[in-house]
Amino acid sequence: MKMNNIIKKSFFVFLIKIVGAISGLIMTTLVTRNLQLESSGIFFLCFSTLTVLSIFCSRGMHVAYVRFISKLQSQDEWSKINSIFTKGLYSVLKVVIITSLIFFFSSNYVSLFVFNNFDNSIIIKIFSLCIPFFTISKLIGYALQGLDKTSSTIFLQNINIPIFFATIFVIGNIQGIDNNLYVLSIYFFIANLMNFFVSVFLWYNVKKTTINIDDSENESFMIASQPLWILSSITILIQFSGEILTGIFSTPSEVAYFSVANRIAMLISIVLIAINLVAAPRFAKHFYNNNLKEMRKIFYLCSKIMICVSFPVLIGIILYSSEIMGFFGNEYVKGVIVLKILIIGQFINVACGSVGFILNMTGHEKDMRNISVFTLIIALTSGIILIQKYGSLGAAISTSMVISSQNLIACYFVKKRLGFNPLKFWSNQ
Repeated sequence: MKMNNIIKKSFFVFLIKIVGAISGLIMTTLVTRNLQLESSGIFFLCFSTLTVLSIFCSRGMHVAYVRFISKLQSQDEWSKINSIFTKGLYSVLKVVIITSLIFFFSSNYVSLFVFNNFDNSIIIKIFSLCIPFFTISKLIGYALQGLDKTSSTIFLQNINIPIFFATIFVIGNIQGIDNNLYVLSIYFFIANLMNFFVSVFLWYNVKKTTINIDDSENESFMIASQPLWILSSITILIQFSGEILTGIFSTPSEVAYFSVANRIAMLISIVLIAINLVAAPRFAKHFYNNNLKEMRKIFYLCSKIMICVSFPVLIGIILYSSEIMGFFGNEYVKGVIVLKILIIGQFINVACGSVGFILNMTGHEKDMRNISVFTLIIALTSGIILIQKYGSLGAAISTSMVISSQNLIACYFVKKRLGFNPLKFWSNQ
């Protein structure tokens, strides 16, 4: 019965993730079809940098929220949940405000360093103002994930901003506003502001108010978040290193090719993300209840589902890669090879299963931290060398190589720490 519930919930979450992917592609399409290739590259580069900074500013609290809140919610310990939520939020606010101010007032220097001019300083300022709202709304989304409110999490993290952006875009067009990089950046900021208010409403709508304040879990929560901070920052930097390094060592046009191809390639990992949202809290609960057999069965079930769903997507994208890239504009067809390389890397990521999540949820975040440090070195070294020589193609080769290495090494540590082989997805035990 529990397995059926996981399948049903994962399928429901997968459908919502599909909606999220479609909404994300709508926003990508609006950007690529209304901006020149170079301007699109600048927008995507700023968006990727924002994503990296938001994870850094979260200080590892987002993963810790899922682990601790899921555990405490199963025990109905709302006095502890409210305490760690408040503690984490205040800790993040300090970092997020400082980071936002640094990028806002250094926008001229950042623009000169990355784009070799001051023209895009105002765009960097706009995106720097997004940092607090983008970060806090995602952080609340992770807290809701810990409460098993996965649909709310997906809306906050994947759906709301693109939908708000598209809505504002349509209103702007009705009002006769010309579309350019500055205008679309303003739209993006307003979408983030709206998502922030929605996230606050959702949290206060589901949380239970209690008079008692129990901070006995706070110290453990803060200690656990430290290695998770390093780990999550490195992981997100690895994920977006291709776009960031391409922006530094190549041209905005190459960033545009890579960004669009990467967003399409990540469609194959939707099923992985959807299942992780459902499975991660269950990994934590079964581990802390010493029910390792059930945890292992859930892992293998999730792996089977992910491979069965993602393989047809892999074949479809490879076969119709030219048509898919051409949908975003004729000039994007040049990124077909980039897309094929990235999609293979993402399939290996899916085939390895939820290895990163199961290590994080079972107290082995230090192993993931060490793995990530090692693969970050590979990402930076290979990225700098290959991107300078091959542009977006080099970024794709580096990204796929790094994603594959990280997950295969994580498989080894799952076997070593938890006693089962993640790659034996056909196993029922």
